[in-house]
Amino acid sequence: MARYIVKVEPRPTDRVYIKFPDSQEKEEYLIQDDTTIELNNEPKKITIRRERIWYRSITSWRCRYVTITSLDSEKELYFPVFRKIDSAGLTIKENSAKLPNDDPSEERKESLSNNRKFRETIDRHGKASTSLALLLI
Repeated sequence: MARYIVKVEPRPTDRVYIKFPDSQEKEEYLIQDDTTIELNNEPKKITIRRERIWYRSITSWRCRYVTITSLDSEKELYFPVFRKIDSAGLTIKENSAKLPNDDPSEERKESLSNNRKFRETIDRHGKASTSLALLLI
């Protein structure tokens, strides 16, 4: 069995679990800071999910990436996430990053729309309201 260090960036505020769907082990691992785990084979994809605490149920947490570093061979596997993680779970393949322009999700479209409206508001009202608008963000 090979040993790996799993790191989630940025550090999660809630409990974050990672599961390896193509592995024989079907258990989920709680990730806290740099977590060491043992696996039979090298992971090719991961499923990441967030367990919300009841008093923080309306907050969101956006994960940038997950790195899995082998302690035996010093090989580093990179799993780009760049999205909000919820309790349903999200499966990511290794090195499967997308450019923001190629992301068809509703969340991305909404973000682009909000940015466009913000820029139009600044252009329409001039520089005087720019500082106020930046304070509101």
